[in-house]
Amino acid sequence: MGYLARVLWITAINLSSIRSRKGAASVVVLGTAGVVVVLVALLGMAQGFKAGLAGTARDDRAIILRGGAATEMESWIGLDEAALVEDLPGIARVEGRPLKSRRTWVTATVAQDDGNEASVPVRGVEPGSLVIHDEMTIVRGRPIAFGSFEVMVGSAAARTSEALEVGRLVPLRGVEWEVVGVFTTGGSAYDSELWVDNALLAGKLNRRDTVTSVLVALDDTSRSASDALRSLNAAIAADRRLSVEARSEKSFFAGQAEAVFSLIRGFGYGIAVVMAIGASLGAVNIMHGAVAARRGEIGALRTLGFRGGSVIVPALVIETLTLGLAGGGLGAGVAFAVFDGFAASTLGANYAQVGFEFDINLQVLAEGVAMAMALGVLGGLTPALTAARAPLTSVLRGR
Repeated sequence: MGYLARVLWITAINLSSIRSRKGAASVVVLGTAGVVVVLVALLGMAQGFKAGLAGTARDDRAIILRGGAATEMESWIGLDEAALVEDLPGIARVEGRPLKSRRTWVTATVAQDDGNEASVPVRGVEPGSLVIHDEMTIVRGRPIAFGSFEVMVGSAAARTSEALEVGRLVPLRGVEWEVVGVFTTGGSAYDSELWVDNALLAGKLNRRDTVTSVLVALDDTSRSASDALRSLNAAIAADRRLSVEARSEKSFFAGQAEAVFSLIRGFGYGIAVVMAIGASLGAVNIMHGAVAARRGEIGALRTLGFRGGSVIVPALVIETLTLGLAGGGLGAGVAFAVFDGFAASTLGANYAQVGFEFDINLQVLAEGVAMAMALGVLGGLTPALTAARAPLTSVLRGR
């Protein structure tokens, strides 16, 4: 009998005996499943946040910020400087006018359905935003009328509070703004924002001479959007009056998402590792008991010439690996059923609430199953090595 055949034969015997050890096997499976549920849920949260923040952001739009500003909260641009930037090459034009929107970004406190309050981003926009964001859809109501104290609410923000429903009045910066519509951009950070007339918001903030950022459509009619962005940044660098930089909308939001994404993933793996230590120790104890109960069987196999290290160890590890896979499959299935598409919100890089949905995709499920496999190997390796290294005489005597 060849080596592989011997390993598979012993493995088959071990697996067939699991039915007589249902209790112990169930503990291993359920412990592994618990670890996988927690890991998959947190990784799905991180993935959903990243997708929700970047979402429909595009490379053919650019966000112009103060040079060195990492977030819009840190940026400010004078109106004279904004006018100079908007006249540079690389920006799309309609009838000779730049396709742009000057924007002001602030946070406001809004009451939530649970009675608490949350920090919600408020964005002042110009009519150009409604043209540049051609992916935007009005879900309920209508767009804001510029020149009026009206607010248009992102769909993710609207889900969090009845106070943001169409027809309600929202107190912002000393004025009550009427909610006239709910919009979606198909899933992005904008869906967590409240949009108002930029001129009115700037007036209430006493920021009539500055804006936070300028959103522009890139001129990709005769070249690629990346070429247009390079041309725009080259023109900015050549003008000493300017202290701004242009980034593609997609790269800007990807950078915003990365820090929080990494934090959630690290937190998820940290919790999973702590749980995995407990689960693997439990599996080791259970497998030690299972191996001890089968000492006579192992001794008989070794008497027949089955070497412990090369045959018995792989067979016992495959047994616990199988239990780990069962737990991984169970945990992944539960996590997918419960958390995939689950709506949640957390703080973004600007310290304002960002709504998103958990995304339990194949990559996340694969990471969870891989953790389960690792637990299976760790749970069976020590007991298997102990059984393989024990003196044959003590094994045959059942000690």
